[in-house]
Amino acid sequence: MFNKIKSRFLKYANKALKNQFAAFITLSIVIAISLMWLSIWLYNESGAAQLDLSRPSYQAAREEAAKEKTEKGKESQTQEDFAADGVVDEKAIKQFKELYKSRLDKVKSDAFRADPLSDASLHILDNDAE
Repeated sequence: MFNKIKSRFLKYANKALKNQFAAFITLSIVIAISLMWLSIWLYNESGAAQLDLSRPSYQAAREEAAKEKTEKGKESQTQEDFAADGVVDEKAIKQFKELYKSRLDKVKSDAFRADPLSDASLHILDNDAE
């Protein structure tokens, strides 16, 4: 009786070892689908889907955001946008250093005072952020 059970177990174990690669692929696909389902569920449940402006249904909101950006003026737009491509010459380096210095001045603060947690330093208020 024991030998019969042992032989069956060894038979199934050998079969499983022969199909190890197929089992690995199948298990990998099942895990990937499960994680994908979980991430989509979290995306919808957390409310991030409602904030995602890349969705086609939010075309009007994207246009409104672009309109507000152009209304801020050329100076603030220049500070936000620095071309990542183009010629690297003295003019571009000077412009980058000026933009970098202006941003650096905004984030400098004394860590032992309450300034790092103020609305202005955290750029919470729109009029202080720019």
